[in-house]
Amino acid sequence: MACTYDGSEPSHPVDINLRKELLSKFSLGLISPGLDAKSFELETTNALTAAAKATYLMHEILAVVACHLAHTRPEMKQYYSHKPIQLQNEGLSLCNQIPNWKITKNNRKPIAMFSFILGRHLCIDALATRCNGLDGLLNNWLVYAGTKQCRVSLVNENRTGLLRSMAPFMTWWDSGLKWPKGEGREFGGVLDLIPSSALDDSAKEACRKAVNYVQAGYESRPGGTGGESGPQRLMQMVFEWAALVPEGFVEMLKRRRPEAIAVLGWYAVLLHLAKDLWQIGDAGEHMLRVVGEHLGDGWSDWLAWPRGVVFANPWDGAD
Repeated sequence: MACTYDGSEPSHPVDINLRKELLSKFSLGLISPGLDAKSFELETTNALTAAAKATYLMHEILAVVACHLAHTRPEMKQYYSHKPIQLQNEGLSLCNQIPNWKITKNNRKPIAMFSFILGRHLCIDALATRCNGLDGLLNNWLVYAGTKQCRVSLVNENRTGLLRSMAPFMTWWDSGLKWPKGEGREFGGVLDLIPSSALDDSAKEACRKAVNYVQAGYESRPGGTGGESGPQRLMQMVFEWAALVPEGFVEMLKRRRPEAIAVLGWYAVLLHLAKDLWQIGDAGEHMLRVVGEHLGDGWSDWLAWPRGVVFANPWDGAD
């Protein structure tokens, strides 16, 4: 599908041939596995159509494709690696030029698409962080978590109009935020440790809820016991966990509460189960490793089961 810009060019434009290459490779399937093939085609077309009139969305589309190519073409990584941040920054700059950031009938669809794609991109970047140990990873992940909450609010405030204009996408979006309570006991070890921690009752409950969502995600793995299971459903929890956990849990991560950081080590199990996807790779191993290094030996009981799952079957570098 041919798309054109609306005339607003970035101050440091990406080479036109590269831009065409990136645009030709875009599909929502790069970042949102889970939609059926027909819906993928429809919503990809919708995104490109909206991007033709909203340059900020076009830049983020190009950015996430460049991110994908940097991950999946090792021989070209140096060439592609700086393009995503350049394009993303241009998209953010253009989006911030929307007067008073007012959502209207004409812009709610491209803004919703931009917010969704940007969010996935931020999560992928956070999980790829390999500098400054836990602080480097967690600082980037918390940026993603904060914007995730804002995106959920944006969608909910404009739900009626979005349901009319992009129903399949909205149905898929909603499914990622609706999860049954986990029924298994694989995560019972950490649930048994939380009551004896030094946390107050509200903080303990926030940790329990965060763990219960990880349990539900674990049951959604391929071959899992959940009502809906498979790689697509697992990926939904990987990306949506930040929006599902209580705000109090996110605050504990900001304050570096060790109990919340230990729970993050259990979330790493979900990342590891999705290690064959380009967005994830060895992110689970890295997260669990830096969590363990940060907490030290005194927290080994809290991390015993995740370590047994993750380090028993390490990522082999395959995409």
